[in-house]
Amino acid sequence: LAPAWWQRHAAVLPGWFQTYLGYEEAAESVQSYDTHVIPGLLQTPDYAAGLLARADYETGEVDQLLAARAERIERFAAGGWRLAAVIDEAVLHRPVISAEVLAAQLRHLRAATAWPGLSVRVRPLAAGPPLTPVGFSILRFPGDGPPDLVYSEQLTSASYLDGPADVARYTAALEIMKASSQPADQTGAVVDSVLAQFS
Repeated sequence: LAPAWWQRHAAVLPGWFQTYLGYEEAAESVQSYDTHVIPGLLQTPDYAAGLLARADYETGEVDQLLAARAERIERFAAGGWRLAAVIDEAVLHRPVISAEVLAAQLRHLRAATAWPGLSVRVRPLAAGPPLTPVGFSILRFPGDGPPDLVYSEQLTSASYLDGPADVARYTAALEIMKASSQPADQTGAVVDSVLAQFS
């Protein structure tokens, strides 16, 4: 059996994230809620590099992490964009390195709203605080796959919850946050209004 693609990057990818990549590749769909940054699958290389620059990585490690991220995105896209993302509005205003990098990231996000199989909603600040302290993803699998699970990252680890009650609770929370978000077909206009501030 051929080794998983991410094992080529095992020197820099933590074990708990390698586990996630295995689940992500097998998932039938991914739903995410992000409170701090643009979802990883939708990040530009410069935006991702800016995030990594704030962490304690050597230059060579950053290059390897960016290569792994690029391959992750390419492989996920090749399987069809089965992603539904909810993003807190604050994320659209939070600079990474520079205003230019953020503007380029927003233009990329704007283009992504037209991709088949991808849904992006923006939850406005006026909707109030999130129902969870950190972002999370819900991964759903085909009938013959593993149980659906909730994934959430911490600074040095991640949690995986696959109990039906946990998955149901997070699913209900995400549905509430989706209901208080702008409709997906308005995301492009929301992003455009933020981009207008850069001109």
